[in-house]
Amino acid sequence: MTLRLKTDVVNVFLGDFAEDITYTPGGGSAKTIKVIVAKDALGPGSENDGRTLRNQAEIYIANDAVKGVTAIDKRDDRLSITDREGSTRTARVVEVIGSDTGMWHLLVEW
Repeated sequence: MTLRLKTDVVNVFLGDFAEDITYTPGGGSAKTIKVIVAKDALGPGSENDGRTLRNQAEIYIANDAVKGVTAIDKRDDRLSITDREGSTRTARVVEVIGSDTGMWHLLVEW
């Protein structure tokens, strides 16, 4: 059996369970891509953030130049996603939770 992680991520995982978002890399052009979004309940943003509550979600994006992204810039990249209430929000990348040749796993908040 041949390991086709990148192809399987794009064609199977993101094909069957994904939603469309707009991803804008810092200094680049926006593009619509398919991602998996796990929307979390309102929670603390961070210990140094005055104990404010932030909306957060975990995002799974293909590590692919056409169907996803090949690099993440936590400071400047932005994502337009639909929140739990159905409103469009602009999110920023808080943390790269994991990555491999097939997929990025990100924590975003707005």
